[in-house]
Amino acid sequence: MKRICTLLFASIFSIPFLGAQQMELTALGGYTFGDTFPIQAGTARFDGGSTYGGMFNFLFSENTGLNILYTQEITFLELRSPLVQNGERIVIEGDIRFLTLGVSHRLPINDKFAASGSANLGMAVLSADNSEQSYSSNSEYMFAAGLNGWLDIYLTERIGLKCMANLQMPIQFAGAGINVNSNGTSVGVNGYSNILNFSLMGGLTLRLGQ
Repeated sequence: MKRICTLLFASIFSIPFLGAQQMELTALGGYTFGDTFPIQAGTARFDGGSTYGGMFNFLFSENTGLNILYTQEITFLELRSPLVQNGERIVIEGDIRFLTLGVSHRLPINDKFAASGSANLGMAVLSADNSEQSYSSNSEYMFAAGLNGWLDIYLTERIGLKCMANLQMPIQFAGAGINVNSNGTSVGVNGYSNILNFSLMGGLTLRLGQ
């Protein structure tokens, strides 16, 4: 996963040398809807919560570009399993972060509006911690995939608004997931892509370049 981060950040700095004609920087904020998924002998749920992040979109032509998207949701992880506290419901503070890279395509509508979409790949980081109840976990790093669609509303030549729908999925393999430890007992998340993160976000865009 460290290699993925290095590759993504190297991409940011190398793009100007690859001939990007224009760059768009967007600060994003919005809401991610909760999702329930299975764990060993029980279920877990990430509650919906506020989400923030940013997008770098580098356009190599009028309608084709490369985007780097980062999002973070502050949330609560709810667990129910007989392996933890006799099946009682426990709530643990946590967050979900995504860093992905994708190819975007833009469809201009007129001088003020443009619709865009992209398919992204990268990494997800899931973490949970509740020091008051002595439940904690190390952060789990996973591959991630996402689909994004957004509408750009250009207020001026350089400034615009972005309305975005975003679906992101941690790609889980056997044995990977969140491990919540309580007196030596482990609860793991199993499967391939049990967690779906759907967000609605908006933000302010600054256009640079030609």
